[in-house]
Amino acid sequence: MCGKQAVIALTVIHAGRTGDLAWCLATYTEGLAVGNGTSVDVFERQADGAWLIRMCSLNSTD
Repeated sequence: MCGKQAVIALTVIHAGRTGDLAWCLATYTEGLAVGNGTSVDVFERQADGAWLIRMCSLNSTD
């Protein structure tokens, strides 16, 4: 992509949590060089209150 900047976007479709687990379903686009797809992520709250990604699944639609 010489001289051009890639357009990167993430759009959250649905997110929620119950107790110490949270999830997020999103679509992503990273331009023609990388592609488009969906992402499913699961987070777990740690003892200090921070959220740790426990699982991330990227699924290309290209």
